[in-house]
Amino acid sequence: PSKVISDQYGSHQVTTAAGKVLVGRAVEVGDELYVYTVESGARPVIIKTEEVDEMVVSKVSQMPLGLMNPLNEEELKDLIAYLQSGGNRKWKGYR
Repeated sequence: PSKVISDQYGSHQVTTAAGKVLVGRAVEVGDELYVYTVESGARPVIIKTEEVDEMVVSKVSQMPLGLMNPLNEEELKDLIAYLQSGGNRKWKGYR
């Protein structure tokens, strides 16, 4: 998943002046930076922009490795068909 990361799904490594390091989707809102981490159900960490020491684009995808490994062959085919169809149930590629 880290070979090519779309700008839509990229993340940042944010280091605060206090030395705290956060990795996640960073969104600047006014004078605050909202960092959405990959922790399920976690609220964004909000940091004042003047407290940010460094922010760099992460070279590692937030998508976990091996996400498709538990799928069997039929489930994988179904997933690919669904992605190709754009969610259209009447798409010709469905069986």
